[in-house]
Amino acid sequence: DGSKFTLGVVTKFKPQDNLELSGLYKSSGNFCTQCEAEGYRLITYYPDRPDVMSVFTTKIRADKTKYPVLLSNGNLVSACDLAGGKHMAVWVDPWRKPCYLFALVAGDLGMIEDTFTTKSGREVALRIYVEEHNLDKADWAMVSLVKSMKWDEDVFGLEYDLDLFNIVAV
Repeated sequence: DGSKFTLGVVTKFKPQDNLELSGLYKSSGNFCTQCEAEGYRLITYYPDRPDVMSVFTTKIRADKTKYPVLLSNGNLVSACDLAGGKHMAVWVDPWRKPCYLFALVAGDLGMIEDTFTTKSGREVALRIYVEEHNLDKADWAMVSLVKSMKWDEDVFGLEYDLDLFNIVAV
């Protein structure tokens, strides 16, 4: 009959016990996602098809000492400390996408950063996160990222559309 409704789903699982390296899992002490091609369905119920497009808002809460880095798709819209040594980050990705592009990382990672100025003059923050012992290998990745962003603009006229570009390599 065309009626609208809201469906709420509560999912409980233990990603630290997920040994498939798909969906949400723990690797080297960090929580990571791998949702392509069908990993999102291991996190929660979702019509996992490429033509089902959604905007994702992700709220991550974690122990600040164990998991100081909290990342997801889009732009960081809020972050704060919570009681009991925890903290929280809220990410909003304004662009509709299929769930296989969803990403989340919570861990203890090192980071390098740079900026990229788009053709229209907008500055984009670039950050590459790796395990601390791999920081010396991240510079080449940053150079490659800057070159690829420039190439997208020069060849295809595509300007990056968010304020922040994160890469996580674990």
